[in-house]
Amino acid sequence: VLLRWDHGSIHQGPPLEAIQPASPRLPIHECPADAPALTPVEPRWNDVQGHPANRLPRDTRDIRRGVQANTRRVRRSQAKWRSFIRASERPSPP
Repeated sequence: VLLRWDHGSIHQGPPLEAIQPASPRLPIHECPADAPALTPVEPRWNDVQGHPANRLPRDTRDIRRGVQANTRRVRRSQAKWRSFIRASERPSPP
């Protein structure tokens, strides 16, 4: 397990500041806040946002169901997860 941290304004505060002292063996790989292409989670968010593009959700419950269905689809595919990592411009740590 490793933590990739982009220093974005929403990713700061006491909970994150407490991670490193609480888990000194957790490797933290820092990414610049203004470089989303270096963060492997960006392709995942693009996949989540793009998959339901052809549907019109009726309510928030319908949105939640769509996101959960997408998550189940991705969880079943290691190749899909690998594609998110490969799509980022940042090389994976050794």
